[in-house]
Amino acid sequence: MQYINSSKDKFFSILAHDLKNPFFSLLGFAELLDNNFDELTDKEKKEYVKNIIKISRNSYQLLENLLQWAGTQIGRIEYSPQKLDLKILLDNSTEFFTPIAQKKKINIENNIKSSAMVYADPDMMRTIIRNLLTNAIKFTKNDGVIKLDAIEESRNYKIIVSDCGMGMDTQTIKNLFRIDTAHKSIGTSNEIGTGLGLIICKEFVEKNGGHINVTSKLGKGSKFSFTVPKFS
Repeated sequence: MQYINSSKDKFFSILAHDLKNPFFSLLGFAELLDNNFDELTDKEKKEYVKNIIKISRNSYQLLENLLQWAGTQIGRIEYSPQKLDLKILLDNSTEFFTPIAQKKKINIENNIKSSAMVYADPDMMRTIIRNLLTNAIKFTKNDGVIKLDAIEESRNYKIIVSDCGMGMDTQTIKNLFRIDTAHKSIGTSNEIGTGLGLIICKEFVEKNGGHINVTSKLGKGSKFSFTVPKFS
């Protein structure tokens, strides 16, 4: 019952604040652009457009996470595992995030070999990787590096997403995957996070028979790792 109440509180908190507030900002920038278009310089116009794109992207990411998380709570997201090439899966994700990372001059290195085959739900895997990469980019400073690695174990592959970002203290790590704890964070370019993405990661990793872990040090960066069954 406590988990259900905490989930409901989290849901309404995100709707009331985290999803609502960005639209005020979007409307504000759009109205400023519309009302002062002829007086603004090209540089100022570009800055307004950049802000609109940034807020829209963050809002879309939050909405997608919110819908997926809501789907898991009411049982609408089914677990449909299949054979997956881990390298191809991560290459596609890396390609999608490259333009976003390039804006902060961040390099994403995919060190995973093409022989790594896993048995997992492809949509859930894409969501896990998307959220972990989003998180890594958010907290990595300009000119940083994000690395993707995989360690072969007896029955699983352990996938590791490591960054050289801000890092976290022990208490923050302890609360990362808890739905009943308010967790908000600000990235190196003032990106705002609700912590919902990591909660979804944990649920999806566990649905695929794995577990997720994080190690981190303030000022040194973080390593998120999760296991996924091998295809056999």
